[in-house]
Formats: sequence, C-alpha cells, structure tokens
Amino acid sequence: MQQNDQDAMVIVARHGKPDMFLTMTCNPQWSEISENLRPGQSPENRPDLTTKDFNLKLGQLCQDLFKRHILGTALPQNLHQHSSTL
Repeated sequence: MQQNDQDAMVIVARHGKPDMFLTMTCNPQWSEISENLRPGQSPENRPDLTTKDFNLKLGQLCQDLFKRHILGTALPQNLHQHSSTL
C-alpha cells in the first residue's frame, strides 16, 4: 500500500495534478468471460480470459476518451495504468 502512495506522488510530481480520475474494474459476469468458460470453470480459473476482456474494454474506454472525446478533450500522455491483484 505504501508503494502505491509513493507511485501516486511520483505521477503527480511528473505530470501535475489530475483533472480526471477514473477507476475501472473487471466484472467476472461479463458475457465475454462467462461464454468462454468450460463447464465447471470459474473466471478465477481463467486469468487469460479476464485479462484479455478487461484490456479490450479498457481500450474501448481509451478510444471513447481520447478519440471520440465523450468527456471533452483529454490528454492521453497523462494516462497512468496500474493493476493489482488482491
């Protein structure tokens, strides 16, 4: 946890305070995940599926923000991605 705090301070020092802060999580009930599980499998057994589908949705979000500008003009150079597993 302390490392995450230090990472955040470095990001602010390098890029300035953020104008926007978004958090995105993976939902194991997404149809893209559940439809590709074999009988008896759970999403926890298939990190390849959950990671792939999360990254696809993250890519879609980035397209919406930085190409389609759905929330106004956003500068992608200040985008920081951090992933962690609990």
